[in-house]
Amino acid sequence: MKKAKQVLHSLLAVLFIPNDFAQEELTTREVSLFAPSLIVSLSALLNILGFLLAQEPLTSAVVNHSYYLSEADLDLLRTLDNLMYINYFTTILGGLAIVPFWIIGTGFVSAWGVLMGGQDEFKRTLALYGYAHTPILLHGLLTILIM
Repeated sequence: MKKAKQVLHSLLAVLFIPNDFAQEELTTREVSLFAPSLIVSLSALLNILGFLLAQEPLTSAVVNHSYYLSEADLDLLRTLDNLMYINYFTTILGGLAIVPFWIIGTGFVSAWGVLMGGQDEFKRTLALYGYAHTPILLHGLLTILIM
């Protein structure tokens, strides 16, 4: 329960007082990756679910009207059905790619900072980029609530 309150406090701080949050959480305290990794993982899963829910009415509308179609149209429908599976696959793969690209992107930013003469701590940068996914998490929540 304490972790949940801490994550909720961090989310609200990121959204409403981001400068104070960055100064307090990411510079003075020991960095924990629990909340950032939870934010990134949930944003990936919620966005996958939201996109799949958005695609479902499109596919069901085509399938429900298939009894009006000729044989040539049914062939086209089968092709469309295969394209929908490809679309589902790419949606899921793209959503899951958020997690490794979070780490890879942080690596690039950290390397760039070191090349420019800065002092970088990879764990802090990873946490910062994890918290930066908070708007993506909210987008996923709103998409599911709207659907």
